[in-house]
Amino acid sequence: MAQLNLELLLFADVAQICGTDRLPLTCPPDSTVEHLLGLVIDAHPDLAARRASLAVAVNERYVDRDHRLQDGDTVALIPPVSGG
Repeated sequence: MAQLNLELLLFADVAQICGTDRLPLTCPPDSTVEHLLGLVIDAHPDLAARRASLAVAVNERYVDRDHRLQDGDTVALIPPVSGG
C-alpha cells in the first residue's frame, strides 16, 4: 500500500517552532494521529513539551489521537489558546 500524503497546518508557537505554518507530510498506511505526532516531534524535538496539550483536527473536525488518517487529509495542530 502506498504512503499517505497529508498536509499539516501549524498555528501559533507550533508554527514558530517548525518555521512554517504548512508542511507536506507522508506517513505509512494505517497511521494514526498519534503516529503523525511522533513523526513531527522527531523532526522538531522542541514540540515534545507541547505534545499533550495540542488539539488535533483532521479535515476541520477535532479528532482523538487514535483516529486513522486517510490519504489527502489535512491535519491541523492547534496549541491551547487563552484570551481575555
